[in-house]
Amino acid sequence: MIKQFNFYKSYMDNIASLSHAEAGQYIKKLVDYMFRDKEPDELATDKVTCLFLLLSDGFKAEKDRELTGNNTPIVRERRFTFRSIYANIFFCLKDSEAGILIKQICGYMFGEELVTDEECAVVKSYFSAIRVPLLKSKCQSDRAAKHSTKQITLETIRQDFPFITGNLRTDNRILEGVDMRGLYEYIKANKTELNGLHIYNVIAKYRENLHAE
Repeated sequence: MIKQFNFYKSYMDNIASLSHAEAGQYIKKLVDYMFRDKEPDELATDKVTCLFLLLSDGFKAEKDRELTGNNTPIVRERRFTFRSIYANIFFCLKDSEAGILIKQICGYMFGEELVTDEECAVVKSYFSAIRVPLLKSKCQSDRAAKHSTKQITLETIRQDFPFITGNLRTDNRILEGVDMRGLYEYIKANKTELNGLHIYNVIAKYRENLHAE
């Protein structure tokens, strides 16, 4: 079993699109998988498990990285260390409360507002307790962000958005004139719509969107 794992900003992006209760179910499934080796039900049809399964290859890669002691992150994006001692807190809470807590943690670590002050008050004592060990990781994450000069390539997109399928040659004509950073931001903002699509079709949709504008 592992004692910690990298919690990437892309994890936050997925959680942010869920209701508080769904986000609570999602984080519980994630820590169950990471720290308790509990596999998700591959026959499940509920929204949270289906989303989790779509992204499970990335979670497995992160878990394997930690098990082998490899210090190289699986994706080049902001992250913080999620320790096993945080996990039990979420199981003490109702799903909606657990969802608020993980959203508050993500907002604190990545500088985004995902919950209101009124909502945060429900889990104030839990966040106060977890905030102390998070602070060191936050400082490291902030320093890494300041020095980040991330170059966006097709490989970067495939790594950061594992729900996109297939591969594409860099000389494919559909890439002509495509701004890769613009494509990256388009995918980031439309994850649900683009889930499971081939990279070629994703780029085609991006080009259609630009033309429509």
